[in-house]
Amino acid sequence: MYGLTKDVAISAAIYESTDRLLCHDDELEGRRIAFILYMVPEDWSAEDGGHLDLFNVDKDTIQPCSVAKSLLPKYNTFNFFEVSVKSYHQVREVLSKDKSRVSISGWFHGKPFNRPPEHRE
Repeated sequence: MYGLTKDVAISAAIYESTDRLLCHDDELEGRRIAFILYMVPEDWSAEDGGHLDLFNVDKDTIQPCSVAKSLLPKYNTFNFFEVSVKSYHQVREVLSKDKSRVSISGWFHGKPFNRPPEHRE
């Protein structure tokens, strides 16, 4: 279905107070399925921030337009999502001053996508 190869990339990240990752897609170098293992403290809450926001896209421009789903990092959870030219997401600002959003993330790879032409205003 996804035509995955044996290539897997993995990295670790620590987001601390005021850290965030702006809206983007992961479609690069044949990335096909993204994964995230959260290692946040067990008492991580919505007030701590650091949510993973998944976006809807505009049907005409294939650009992100609104948050479709927001996932709070939870201790020892493993999330997956498909990487495509429409899989925009972001990491919301970490609001906690004394907790860190720690995660291991990566991608299963496959054949790269044919990207649509870039949208120009």
